[in-house]
Amino acid sequence: MDNKIFIKNIKYLREYLNLTQTEFGEKLGKRYNTIQNWERGRSVPDNTTKEHIKNTLNVNLDWLFYDNGEMFLKSSSRYDFLLKMLDDFSDEELAEIIKTTQAMVDKKNNKIENVG
Repeated sequence: MDNKIFIKNIKYLREYLNLTQTEFGEKLGKRYNTIQNWERGRSVPDNTTKEHIKNTLNVNLDWLFYDNGEMFLKSSSRYDFLLKMLDDFSDEELAEIIKTTQAMVDKKNNKIENVG
């Protein structure tokens, strides 16, 4: 395994998910310094942790470690991943997410109507 690929992809994944090293570690049951060590090439996850990354974040391990295929697994939908993420929010936070999402949809629909 080329650790350079893993180093690049684990950091890209964390940033793509818009998470700090601490938040990313919490999702995976790891401390931030473990994530920091992965991103600096000082260590790599063991096999159990690799499976946990795959199952928790719906990540394609072939992409993560070898740059093969798509970042996320196709066997599970993106919606399943989003639903997992939403479980962490309170009712008030979910209401704000819905409000913001609706505003984004309305804005997109308005752009489409103005073009057509």
